[in-house]
Amino acid sequence: MEYITLEMLKHHLYIDHDLDDFLLTMMASTAEDVIINYITKSPYLDEEKTIVRTPVIAAIAIYVGILYRNRDSDNFGRLSERQLPQSITSLLAGLRSPTIV
Repeated sequence: MEYITLEMLKHHLYIDHDLDDFLLTMMASTAEDVIINYITKSPYLDEEKTIVRTPVIAAIAIYVGILYRNRDSDNFGRLSERQLPQSITSLLAGLRSPTIV
């Protein structure tokens, strides 16, 4: 995990045990990959790559929360398999340049 810590995730998800640490780490790495591939701007505020943008951290935390709570589900409602939830796309809108397909 490059952009968020396990402690931050557990605080966000109200988890106070260590039983799911491996699962959370795996989900966070996946969420980071998905979100970094979605945005077109740098996830960092500075050129030294030491300060991560707050919307990126929040989007990762929300996405991990969705994955954690719905780990036995094969869908997320009416979303297509390549579509992110609106709460995440709203957070990341300023970090994504429009593209024409």
